[in-house]
Amino acid sequence: MQSKVIPFFAALSCTLTACGDEPKEEETGTDTDDTSTDTDTDTDTDTDTDVVVEDDLTDIVGAWNLDSYSYSYGGQVYSYAFPIVESGASEMYGISSTYENSQSMFFEFAEDGSAALISFESYSTSYSINGTEIYAIDAGSSYASEGTVSGADGSYEITLDSGLALSCTLTADSMECTDNSAINVYLSSTDSLPEDYETMTENWPETPAYTKVECVDADLGSATGNAVEWGGFTATGDDEDLSCDGSTNGQDLVFSFSAPNDGCFNFSSGGTMSDHSLHLMDSCGGEVIDCAYDSTLTAGLTSGQTVLLVLDGEEGDLFNISVNEIPFDSSAYDTLPADTTAIDTSGWTDTVNSECTTLGSAKTYIWTAETTGTATFSTAGSDFDTVIKVQEAECGGMEWCNDDDYNSYSLQSALDVEVVEGMNYMITLGGYDGETGSLSLTLTVQ
Repeated sequence: MQSKVIPFFAALSCTLTACGDEPKEEETGTDTDDTSTDTDTDTDTDTDTDVVVEDDLTDIVGAWNLDSYSYSYGGQVYSYAFPIVESGASEMYGISSTYENSQSMFFEFAEDGSAALISFESYSTSYSINGTEIYAIDAGSSYASEGTVSGADGSYEITLDSGLALSCTLTADSMECTDNSAINVYLSSTDSLPEDYETMTENWPETPAYTKVECVDADLGSATGNAVEWGGFTATGDDEDLSCDGSTNGQDLVFSFSAPNDGCFNFSSGGTMSDHSLHLMDSCGGEVIDCAYDSTLTAGLTSGQTVLLVLDGEEGDLFNISVNEIPFDSSAYDTLPADTTAIDTSGWTDTVNSECTTLGSAKTYIWTAETTGTATFSTAGSDFDTVIKVQEAECGGMEWCNDDDYNSYSLQSALDVEVVEGMNYMITLGGYDGETGSLSLTLTVQ
């Protein structure tokens, strides 16, 4: 790719023009009607030499950074500078993770007129539990789009197989290029191109050595916090036939926990890159108190109450048990007002998570069912995109939510809930993505 060759079109020109001296024919004419003999000898030699200007790519051979590009659209100018870097970090349940992604762009030009646009992406990520690094990777890879380059004396044309065509002007160690659609590209000379690489660290934990007592693998005591127990998951046996969803489970680990006080406790195995179903039981082979298939559940417990947390998983999974007391006080909420035809939500500031979406600019009310039946909640008539969540007013109570009423092709919400006379429910109203406005709520029970 670095050897000096004659450009193809320059070699081809020799077949179309005289590339050297050629002998010319001598013409003799005789007029038989005349007594004189005329001998005409044409010795004119016409030498037409087409000047072929070869490309001179000496000044641009090598690697070039694509520093930035910009384009105009709809009267606006959009600009992008390289490298483009995205990074982030998160911390949840004692698990921390970080990532960084970077994209760089390069051109490479060779003396033979070949060109390449090279996209190089690097990425790194790490994953730790309770300060112990479990997994990390740092890698970079490239992809090239081929093409050609031509020109000389500071003016060059770049054409890529993808269809991109650029006209470029060289000034010192930088080039400015444009195409016919108002894209401007800026390049600077660089010494070399990055090479592909990969470095990986894997430190997956083994399952702690448990000795079962009846069905229990380990006793968590009354410990609360993040990552109170964690490790790798192996096939330890199917201790409990869990059927809260009408089906049996696979291999499991069983942990006992005693509540340190009256409270609302959240049990989670979240964040481990593996989903686990969780079941809370009162004893080995006993009653299932609650179950969840999204790695988290919440239950209200009394001081000293002992429960069994059953973690269902697959061999090779990570598990991470966190037990945290969460505040729960339904008495802190206002009673649902009698007139809910036009509520101004512009002053609402709560953010509430639900199973269907996050409610922004939200407010929660307490409502007591006056009769048993199907309660229908509707925000039809509101002037913004609403969300509604209904939850039994107790720790770990069942919840229901709705964002859009698809039956009416509406951004307002509609929800049917089976309610019991005398039971309290938390009614949370809010806007999708924090929208606010005039909210109307109708509530009927049949």
